[in-house]
Amino acid sequence: GRVKFRGGRFTKVSSASSKLSRTQLKTLLRRINDDKITLLKDSYQGEDYCGPQMTDMPSEILTITANGKTKSINHYFGCHGEGEIERETTLLSSLTRYIDEVTRSERWSKKN
Repeated sequence: GRVKFRGGRFTKVSSASSKLSRTQLKTLLRRINDDKITLLKDSYQGEDYCGPQMTDMPSEILTITANGKTKSINHYFGCHGEGEIERETTLLSSLTRYIDEVTRSERWSKKN
């Protein structure tokens, strides 16, 4: 249930950590399994995945380690593919919003 945050130049802190409750962790793991997050691509960036992209958009890297396995996904917010890519980036965005909510990550990421 440990959450680690690593920020960049535009965040309040460069690193922080928190711990999820058992209920939050069970909900998160259920979402990861139900949405088949581990089957998503490792990167949503570049024209091979997105087609034409918007430039100068932020990105995030979500890394999940569970049961001895690690999945890391680079999500560039300028990636707006169609069809399957759109479905996958929507799932990824929904999951990261949930993680942000339960960890209250804005306390680390939002600059005053």
